[in-house]
Parts: sequence; structure tokens; C-alpha cells
Amino acid sequence: MKKDYLSDMRIALVYMIDRTTPDDNKSKLVVEALFSNQVQAEDNYKIQNPEKKRYLLSVDDLESFERFYNDIQDLNEQYGDHAIYHLDEITLNVDLENKFRTILGIWTSTEI
Repeated sequence: MKKDYLSDMRIALVYMIDRTTPDDNKSKLVVEALFSNQVQAEDNYKIQNPEKKRYLLSVDDLESFERFYNDIQDLNEQYGDHAIYHLDEITLNVDLENKFRTILGIWTSTEI
């Protein structure tokens, strides 16, 4: 009987590849590590390269986070310093938006 060892992994440690690198001009999310819970991720993972911004996310939120991250970058390109006033142009439910804004630290500025 084959056991699926990844089915219990609920938390992902991720970082973003800058949008200038891929051909489609979109930032890409890279999963660096998977953990079964938030405490395990915070206590046991040693960040090896502190230059990269890393984020702890639920595995279920990975696609939505990548889309939100790219939408924020699009707003920054389009509106510059006034992008924070155009967050309503991103179509995302309020709870998820607030969750991602907290993770990225986006409250008074959309600088990532």
C-alpha cells in the first residue's frame, strides 16, 4: 500500500521570482519547503538566504497569493505612488485580501 506523504503538508514556505525573469512578465511563486503546521515551520526552518523575502502560506492559498502579488505589481506599474488607492480594482474576497495584505505588509503603500 502506497502512502501519500505530502497529503499532511499544509504550510508552504515560498519566495517570489521577480517578474523580469520569466518570459510572460509575471512573478512566479517558488515553494522552498513544506510543513505540516505553522509552528513546525516557524520553529524548525532556518532561513539560509535572508536576502530573499519569504512567506509562510497555506498550501490552499498559493495560486491566489501569486495572482494577488502580480496584481499588486501591475497596480504599482500603472499608478506608481498612488497604487494603494486602486486596490479595489483587484477582484479578491475581502478576507483573502486582508490576509495577503498582512503577509506582504501592504497597508499605506503597495511597495513589495
